[in-house]
Amino acid sequence: MRATGIEFYKDEEQKPNARYTLKLFINAQYQRTLIDQTAYHDTATALEFIGDLDRDGKLDFVISSPRDYEESRTIIILSTVAYPFVGTVQFDC
Repeated sequence: MRATGIEFYKDEEQKPNARYTLKLFINAQYQRTLIDQTAYHDTATALEFIGDLDRDGKLDFVISSPRDYEESRTIIILSTVAYPFVGTVQFDC
């Protein structure tokens, strides 16, 4: 895996188009984009699980990537599906 485009600054007006993109490359060939996110408000992305959830012999991913500290966001990326499954819960501290 390779992360590209990490350009976040505390003053978001300075870089309004900043984004974090995490792309999957296997044997130096692009496979798919795992994360493409433009907001991190006191949060971080964490890889929670890599394995074969759908039993097709290819890697699947579970990623925690909240955009705000008052959000819980889990992304499930299966190799057999073109789109990610996203679960988001908003809460107040």
